[in-house]
Amino acid sequence: MYPVFHQMRGGKGILTAWGSMLFFDRRLFLIVITIFIVAVALTRYVSLGSVLAAGFFPIGVVLARHGSLCFIIGLVTASFVIFKHRGNIVRLLNHTESKLEFKKDISDKFDETF
Repeated sequence: MYPVFHQMRGGKGILTAWGSMLFFDRRLFLIVITIFIVAVALTRYVSLGSVLAAGFFPIGVVLARHGSLCFIIGLVTASFVIFKHRGNIVRLLNHTESKLEFKKDISDKFDETF
């Protein structure tokens, strides 16, 4: 979650977790990414999609019968992702979280003679 190439600033945890999931079980990864995409498409909250996808991961490990060690790893991963999103969760509950914008009008940024 704190890559050296980004001066240990974080923000890459979900991508890292998805990469691990893809390596671990492609079918489970497809389910998790689908949950993320559907949640974001319905709510426009990327953080909500991330938390829901992470929360499903240990459940998916159990449903796929990968074993108790994999479940523990999945639970730790999901817990860490959810813990790192605690600020986003508070903003979601307070209805102050930013929504994903699909199209932004930037026409006012250009000179009229352009």
